[in-house]
Amino acid sequence: MNKEKGRSYLWGDIKITGSASGPITSNFTMLKYMAMGYAIEGTDLYHNEALAADIIEAFTWLLDKYYNEKVTSYDNWYDWQIGIPTQLADVST
Repeated sequence: MNKEKGRSYLWGDIKITGSASGPITSNFTMLKYMAMGYAIEGTDLYHNEALAADIIEAFTWLLDKYYNEKVTSYDNWYDWQIGIPTQLADVST
């Protein structure tokens, strides 16, 4: 995960370009996987505070830049109405 200040992406292989909505869903999916590592007892990252901080920071960054009331949906309706909200719910629980 890219943690640089002023970054324009979180993962180099799933950059959000502004013309396709799928990468936004994919970015939230990556956060879900990170959250699973944090939440599942027995994993090496179970309740890891640094991981929790990374998840929260990346989650906030994605919401601020790509999924909020000021963003106009584009490309595939599925990402905006089902894909992203499903991943948001999974990360949040």
